[in-house]
Amino acid sequence: MSFENEAKLEDTGDWQFVSHLSTEQVWDAFVVYSLLDEKMRHRKQLKIPHTGPQSERFKQAMEERNRDIILNGQPDAESHACDKCFRYYQTQAGEIRKRSQS
Repeated sequence: MSFENEAKLEDTGDWQFVSHLSTEQVWDAFVVYSLLDEKMRHRKQLKIPHTGPQSERFKQAMEERNRDIILNGQPDAESHACDKCFRYYQTQAGEIRKRSQS
C-alpha cells in the first residue's frame, strides 16, 4: 500500500492505524524496551500493572532500575570516559593517566 492510499484511509476514518508515531509512543516503546532488556540481562521477569495511567504503570520498575544503576553502575559504561566523568593528567614520569571525577 502506498502512503497516498494510507492518507486517504486516515482521512475517511476507515483504517485503525496511522502512518506516524507520536512522541509519547516512541518514549513508551523506549521505556518498555529498556526495562525488558534490563530484566533479560538479569534473567528476571518484568512485572507491570495492567491497569492505571500509562505514565504510572512503569514508574516502580524504572525506580528499581535506577536504584540498581546507582548501586551497581552501568555494565555498558565500563569503558566510558567522557571529559565530564574523567580527567586526564600527566604524571611526573610523563605518563598520561585518567582519573574519575567522582
